[in-house]
Amino acid sequence: MTLDEGTQRVIRDHEALKKDELWQGDVYDPFRPDEAPTPIYLRVGPSVPLVAELVCAVVARALGLPAPEPFVVLVEPGLLGASRLLDPALRHLCIGTRDIGGTTFAQLLRDDSETAAQLIKKWKHLVPVTALDEWLANPDRNMGNILYVAQTLHIIDHAEAFGGSVRALFPLSEITEDALTNMLARVLNDHNANQRQVFLNQAKEWLVFTAGELDVSAAVAMAEITRWQTAEEEAELVHFITNRLTIAHRLLCNRLGHPQLALST
Repeated sequence: MTLDEGTQRVIRDHEALKKDELWQGDVYDPFRPDEAPTPIYLRVGPSVPLVAELVCAVVARALGLPAPEPFVVLVEPGLLGASRLLDPALRHLCIGTRDIGGTTFAQLLRDDSETAAQLIKKWKHLVPVTALDEWLANPDRNMGNILYVAQTLHIIDHAEAFGGSVRALFPLSEITEDALTNMLARVLNDHNANQRQVFLNQAKEWLVFTAGELDVSAAVAMAEITRWQTAEEEAELVHFITNRLTIAHRLLCNRLGHPQLALST
């Protein structure tokens, strides 16, 4: 997809501390000129979070989870001239996510905390998304990264997956078994021991019979991350995702106070 003109910068909380930029605009398929433009949020920044954003969205959608459609977006020279991260004289490839509207769950919490609390507890994807975040080492599933759209919830912003800031310090092979932050697990931890065991059983079933059926190599290949990473780095990521799947349930058990043996597949 190609970025259209008229893209606007999105100013987020603590924007000055961000290492990337978020823009809102439209993209179009140059080979299908009769199709209407697609509204997106465009992420501009270093290659590692761009790859994490793309791969996690591809994996989540392949597993039937509510993640908006991702796009690889071509930015023509000068189109984002106000960006502090892009050379205006060059073409760039960035990652876009379909703009599906709605508001963030964090905003819903501020506006109607009781409705929000009940909605997250009854969310049918709560356990699978919690398991997904444990599996893909995503420490940044804060309530601003869940969208509330027409009475449904959708997950966005996966740029911190595969270790987040820890990945900048250590190779993936050294953090495969690390227990990083899992914000949604805190929601599960608010329940009693019996209910937490039910959640763990549901997570194990999802990890074995849904996530376990995913062809990880094919999913990563579908994301075509060789635009940003070498074949060796792609293989390292596939290895990380594959191996971490085998311990994701054990990590969740430890979080929820039910230590058990590692997940067998």
